[in-house]
Amino acid sequence: MLEEADIIIWDEFPMAPKRALEVVDSKLREIMGKDIPFGGKIILCGGDFRQCAPIIENGTVDEIIGISVCCSPLWKHFQKFKLIENVRALAHENEFKKMLVEIGEGRFGENPDEIKIPEEWMSKGDIIDEIFGDIMENYDPATVMKRAILATWNKDVDELNEQVLDLLDEETEFTYHAQDVYHYGDEILQAAGEIHQNYKTKNIKGLPSYRLRLRKNAIVMLIRNLSIEDGLCNGTRLVVTNLLKHNLVVKKINIDGSLSDEILIPRISLTVKHGVVDVTRHQFPVKLGFCMTINKSQGQTMDKVGVVLKHECFSHGQLYVALSRVRSTEGLKIVLPEDKTSTANIVYKRLLELGKK
Repeated sequence: MLEEADIIIWDEFPMAPKRALEVVDSKLREIMGKDIPFGGKIILCGGDFRQCAPIIENGTVDEIIGISVCCSPLWKHFQKFKLIENVRALAHENEFKKMLVEIGEGRFGENPDEIKIPEEWMSKGDIIDEIFGDIMENYDPATVMKRAILATWNKDVDELNEQVLDLLDEETEFTYHAQDVYHYGDEILQAAGEIHQNYKTKNIKGLPSYRLRLRKNAIVMLIRNLSIEDGLCNGTRLVVTNLLKHNLVVKKINIDGSLSDEILIPRISLTVKHGVVDVTRHQFPVKLGFCMTINKSQGQTMDKVGVVLKHECFSHGQLYVALSRVRSTEGLKIVLPEDKTSTANIVYKRLLELGKK
């Protein structure tokens, strides 16, 4: 397939680490039998260096910048084209467009590191009611999918998702418990006692929850690629239409807003290393998707977004990404701590400069 491709398109390119770019280059040279960049293939990349950068857990600013694609020796082979107009925001939102660019480049206001949030953007009460309240009675999955609440921390996202789920019909609720196996080296640990209880109650990166509570019409998000050809990829949002003992019945939202045919999602086994223990969990590879982290929202366009910043942005581009998910400020509501009217804006200006070279 790659050998026959005329062009390879790579979206959200700045989020990828340079190692990924270099692996693609190496593989294409091997496939094409040509020792030239990307084996001579045309690589069309799209993205915005004002958005979220690659993630290094507990990494320094220099380390994060250092793994960016623009720090790869391959970067010099790319010809750069600049988008000069924001096509996501509505035409009349000129002030909003200007503000987004200035926030993204770290030059908005007197103190670009601390952004004062306009009063009209602030949430006036319950953020869940402001974003979802008017559509829950006449529930339309396509409309719900065009809305979301964003937060910086996974813990905040999980709590908000559970609260939104409670708005759906409780008579349709079903809770799925996972099956876990724990390995220490070649030895299987007993799945009982303190070890088991510890992993049941904590969220482990890369695994679905041990206890997955769902209701009919819930919005869920895949956390693993199931079928790229069918569009069932990590991050895909789906609506639950039925809850079976061994399968979730879901539908995708088509581009025109219609629902796809029903799709069966099985339980699968996923393994991650957590400390010194390998945890294998047999569970549905989904999590609730009414709310998501700011990083996970990158690339999406929505009609209505709530941004919960009780815990401030902690990495490059997060505030810019959060605010730029909507087409209009009319669809934006922000929650700050009670005593605050401003929030942190983190911008790595050196990364932006390198991305222009």
